[in-house]
Amino acid sequence: MKRIIAAILLIAFSFSLSIAASAIDTTQVQSVTADVEYLSAIADEIGDSSPLTLVAESYYKTVLPTLTESEVVSIIQDATKSNSYRSFVIDMYSLALQEGKRSIRNDSAAFDNALVSLIVPGEDLSVMALGSLSNLSTVTVKQLTTMIDLGSDAEKAISLKVLCARSPQDASKEIEDILLNKKSDRQLYDTAINFLPRLIGTTNTFTEDYVISKINKALYGTSDERILITCVQALMEIGSEKALNTVLSARDKLPDELFIYFAKKTGTVLDLQETLSTAPNTRGATNRLGNALYRDGVGESLIGIEIDWHAGLVGHASGPLYQGGEWVIHHPGGDAVVQYDTFDAFLTDSDGVEQGDRDEFYMSSVSQSTAYDIFFTAHDLTNEAIPYTFSPMLRTSKASGRIEPSDITKIRCDGVVEYCYEYNGVRLQGPNDSANTWDISTVIGAENHPMSFRPSAQSECFDRRIVH
Repeated sequence: MKRIIAAILLIAFSFSLSIAASAIDTTQVQSVTADVEYLSAIADEIGDSSPLTLVAESYYKTVLPTLTESEVVSIIQDATKSNSYRSFVIDMYSLALQEGKRSIRNDSAAFDNALVSLIVPGEDLSVMALGSLSNLSTVTVKQLTTMIDLGSDAEKAISLKVLCARSPQDASKEIEDILLNKKSDRQLYDTAINFLPRLIGTTNTFTEDYVISKINKALYGTSDERILITCVQALMEIGSEKALNTVLSARDKLPDELFIYFAKKTGTVLDLQETLSTAPNTRGATNRLGNALYRDGVGESLIGIEIDWHAGLVGHASGPLYQGGEWVIHHPGGDAVVQYDTFDAFLTDSDGVEQGDRDEFYMSSVSQSTAYDIFFTAHDLTNEAIPYTFSPMLRTSKASGRIEPSDITKIRCDGVVEYCYEYNGVRLQGPNDSANTWDISTVIGAENHPMSFRPSAQSECFDRRIVH
């Protein structure tokens, strides 16, 4: 978020999000509010919330500073309002709280209580509500474990994430149960492995040795490459000599590209040169991992407004040749998280309408090794249970420094592509200057990726295209 927006919000919050009427263009407020309500109704009708990205910046700067917390709570508790409208207001207000809290503290208890009332298995607002809580203790452990048992894949994953932060002792019991009894629940199982390192030391049982043994058991108990990647990334997060040696001991079980990724990121050089000499280094149609994908947004013929494209990444080396498989990594929007999907699901909006394929893009200057790094970063995002944001491209709770996947609180579909490339040193849209403000994986870089950036403009950063 640009600093100018943060400054506006700081002033606004000094007056409890209510500023003098003389400083507000009431006509503009009414106009923007009407646009949001209209686009929200359209979004619900077509099952795609992306039209609201068109008005996110104007609503954030014009309307939101005029609303009190009680007015926001009234909107999100009003069941007569469209779910898209309520989700949009939740997201924009949580962003305002986040920006304001960097300098001052605000009482958001009423907002949090309203969010908790929306956390119900299978409801359209649960993931957005869970991802927008300021005080995690507002939601009960029982409510979270119920979501883990009965919710959608996205609801289960984000509920487990919140439980880890809210009550590590209860989370450790839940993860023990998932690893023992719920291996068939693939996404939840994968996410549970990913969260294991964060529970080290939170109970007497969850020592580093114990957690490493759990990950090691999962590693040797699967041939699923996605779970293998998660196990390696979890051991890398622990980072101790024993954790790294656990990966080295499993060398023969790991794909070459995964071991190369591990070796580069951890500084392990054992057998690396030999592995590099035998690994494929072909870009493009032969090996497509990390390539960017785009499809049309909601067509102008449907709503009279042209909505920008939807973005994703290739998450399987065979790409389109991986018939019927989940080879796309993207954020579908709505009440979802970053996830693997089939290409048909990527092309199809939430209302079941297939949108136009905008093909596949890559950079000729990006090596195969870097492309794999981009893919492994994207895979990491699929285990972080990251909700959608209407704007900006990426949100984080950090105030400065490097943004790791676990630091991302919300993300847009094009933010997934932008982050995975720039986290691995490949500039896409950010400013090209000596201060590296182009890098969205830093806080200063994220602040220089404004709400106005769009997927179609992002596609122009690539110099090669593969037509499907």
